[in-house]
Amino acid sequence: MNPIIFKHYKNDFLYKFKRTISAVIACAGLIPLILGDKSRSANLLMKSYRIHNRNYLLNFILKNDLVNNDVLSPLYSNEVSIEGAAGRTIVIKYPVVKGDDIESKGILIITFTSTFGFYLRKIDIELLTQYFHVVLEPSWSGYLDADIIGWACKTSNNIYVQASELQDRVLLNELGTNLIPVSFGASDWVDFQQFSPQDVDKCYDSVYVANMNPIKRIVRYLHAIKNISRKDPSYRGCLVCAGWGSNSTEQLKKLAIELGIESNVDVMFSLNKEQLRAVLSQSKVNLLLSFKEGSNRSMYESMFVNIPVICLSENIGVNKTYINEYTGMLVSDTYLESALINMRTVWRQYSPRKWALENISPIRTTEKLLSAIAGHDSVDTSQWQPKIKVNNPEVHYFYHQEAGFFAFNFDLLSAFLKNRVNGAVAGDVAVLEEKFDALFDGLAQKD
Repeated sequence: MNPIIFKHYKNDFLYKFKRTISAVIACAGLIPLILGDKSRSANLLMKSYRIHNRNYLLNFILKNDLVNNDVLSPLYSNEVSIEGAAGRTIVIKYPVVKGDDIESKGILIITFTSTFGFYLRKIDIELLTQYFHVVLEPSWSGYLDADIIGWACKTSNNIYVQASELQDRVLLNELGTNLIPVSFGASDWVDFQQFSPQDVDKCYDSVYVANMNPIKRIVRYLHAIKNISRKDPSYRGCLVCAGWGSNSTEQLKKLAIELGIESNVDVMFSLNKEQLRAVLSQSKVNLLLSFKEGSNRSMYESMFVNIPVICLSENIGVNKTYINEYTGMLVSDTYLESALINMRTVWRQYSPRKWALENISPIRTTEKLLSAIAGHDSVDTSQWQPKIKVNNPEVHYFYHQEAGFFAFNFDLLSAFLKNRVNGAVAGDVAVLEEKFDALFDGLAQKD
């Protein structure tokens, strides 16, 4: 059996029996609890909940006091250095400080769940949140995670958590802590300047942009093309993958031949942004076939190219309100082939770019964030003029991509380290304010 098919079936098997797997892990989590190892127990019980969330399991975790700093601190990830954190952090508004008085907090956005662990281990969170409204941008759905809920143990100030998945927002609300969910995620910061429509002929009936990770279920896409092409040999799809080594590349090409669809699907690897935009523009629909992941960016890039999308209704991670009569179809995995066939003729009925610009552009997302801060922290944000950030694919400034913020972020994080030598943070902040302003000197001030 082709290794790619084996991994696909394994992934689907694990998804199908997720309730059983979750129950087994939960039972295993009781053993260290009985033995007095609360950290190990919390790790297993939270993992069980992320696989299949059940209220009684969450209640058990809370009842046994497994959500506190002593229990969670050994679980904070330790894979990101200060340099890594500096590259995954962005300040979109700097605090206004007069002497020792903080007249207006800044806004600090931290991306990728693994980055949160660096802050929890190394940064004085209570002090940081005196100067900044902190916004977390997790990279994966499933928020009962030490790197996320650990923030509630570090400060009494509000922490804003981007949560495109409804289940994650419900979880944070049920915890009843200072973790404030907002309904947007990493996909709401797409740089639409780099994904504009092109007036070109449609070469592909569908396109799937995915990596070789089994969770992306690229085999399901290839099987769908095979099923459709049996009745209509003219159907053409395109699979765009990140090249993860020659072995995976050859296995995927071999798989298309084994399925007899080498003339029905083009397989492409490691396209740059311009090449990807061209392929999206040549396609009638883009799709997402994973059952669970983070806030997928490819779907929304296609929306800005004015290409509708298909998303599985079983998916956990995508904000389902974004898949609507303007942007595409939300369908069960069982009816994927029917949806693909239907989209061949009805794709012109959708206007995803217009909807996306009005609802999920980085400019609109920034407005949503300011509204959330105004409501929960009771501050007037009407006069604030924050910079706009995008994920491109890493975090950048929207209008000021030239701004070299890495050195600034390194100095910023150094100022708030727990073991810093100089305790005069207010003085450090004043110096950093000049550096923050210098980031944009000579650059067009559009935002």
